[in-house]
Amino acid sequence: MEKLVDLLKVVGDEKRLRILLLVRKAGDLCSCEIESILGLHQSNTSRHLQKLRQTGLVEHYKKAQWVHYRIPNFSQEIKMFLEPLLSVAAEQAEHQTDQMLLADYRKKGFTCQTVEKWVAFERPKLARYISQQA
Repeated sequence: MEKLVDLLKVVGDEKRLRILLLVRKAGDLCSCEIESILGLHQSNTSRHLQKLRQTGLVEHYKKAQWVHYRIPNFSQEIKMFLEPLLSVAAEQAEHQTDQMLLADYRKKGFTCQTVEKWVAFERPKLARYISQQA
């Protein structure tokens, strides 16, 4: 029961839910990519990722100096709990925007080594376009 309460607390935060959905969609993301795509500060992103790691909702590995995150293989009980929640959350407008930003980032071939170029030049143009469409 305590693990379920911890999971609810973690996914009850909007930014952690956005991170979880983004990593789930991407399959694998570096922490700098997560903060850049979602427009979060590094310290906040690290804190949220730590909480997601502590509850087992994401796992991490190091690749050179970058830390990458992915969704682990969940137990059947966790899947039964999380999947409906994540499916509903994925339909929200903010998540749709996050997905568009991720798609643009990936389509243009950026990586964690070149993310700063995307943030400086491409993200603002796309964000303006998305806000005009809303």
